[in-house]
Amino acid sequence: MATLLLSNLKPVSSDHDTFTDVFEDLFLKSEKVNIAVGYVSVQSLISLEELMGIHNSVSCELIVGMYGKDGISKSTYQALKGFNEFALSSGRAKLDICTAFPFHGKIYSFQQNKQSFASIVGSSNLSNVVKQNPERIYEVDVLVDEQPFQRDVQTFIESLSKATNPFDRWSTYKIIPDTLSFLDGHIGVEKISQADQLHFWQHRTNVSFAIPLKTEEKSNLNVYFGKGRLSTKTGIVRNRPWYEVELIVSKSITSQSGYPANRSFTVITDDGWKFKCKTSGDFSKNFRSEDDLQTLGKWIKGRLENDGVLNIKQIVDDTVLNNYGRSSIALTATDDPDVWLLDFSKS
Repeated sequence: MATLLLSNLKPVSSDHDTFTDVFEDLFLKSEKVNIAVGYVSVQSLISLEELMGIHNSVSCELIVGMYGKDGISKSTYQALKGFNEFALSSGRAKLDICTAFPFHGKIYSFQQNKQSFASIVGSSNLSNVVKQNPERIYEVDVLVDEQPFQRDVQTFIESLSKATNPFDRWSTYKIIPDTLSFLDGHIGVEKISQADQLHFWQHRTNVSFAIPLKTEEKSNLNVYFGKGRLSTKTGIVRNRPWYEVELIVSKSITSQSGYPANRSFTVITDDGWKFKCKTSGDFSKNFRSEDDLQTLGKWIKGRLENDGVLNIKQIVDDTVLNNYGRSSIALTATDDPDVWLLDFSKS
């Protein structure tokens, strides 16, 4: 039997199951999972490791296909390195990189008793295992449970392994800067031209606020280490996404004249991104990105990662910020009350 799995994004809403929900359900029923995909994201690797921690008797073999030739961002390489360290220490996972050719397929095989009982094939990269995936991309996949198909999938994955190298023997990788594509595809995010960026910054005013980046261990920049979210479907508590942040701004700042209190507005960043933020809560203390809580977090933590001062799943503490050279973000008004400037550039 074959079942269509569809994203549920307006205006093409669907009552079909999504890849994300089906993947997690099948993963938790499996003894072994084989995955062969083109691309991964930082959060998807964190989520995969978390799922293996929850289901501590499952093993997983992951083949990643497109970085052998294309190059890889520093943050993604760090995430792969972290997953490989988990794989080696746990003895339950294996990470291989396709180096013979670029592999762009997306195949997921779920096994019990050394035999595949279900497979998913389609358009979803591993990033789609994340329930709060910030990328607004419509995916179409097919879930198949017919046995002849399962055997074909297993045979193919075994053949594909001949074109790979273990991650810790992958010496030909090329680190590429991810500043140009840093937030590409994220909900509500736009990369603007240098001319448009210059236009907005030429219209800045003298109204400006320094928003401190607080380093509490379980809040602000470190929400990931705080209380997780309970899935009402599975009863499982999952960590918050790595890039989710919510800045808590003191009343001494939010009560100042001109502060954008309890409302949403567009921000233009010093490196040319445009997205929505909002302030809310008592005394407008909460400052966050509006369409997705990970947007502001990826903009901040991604800058720290790119600078080499923050590793994946590392607490952002005062040392990290000192090494970066800045511990606050400048929020500056323009002559358009609905457009503000965000500056986290290094001095």
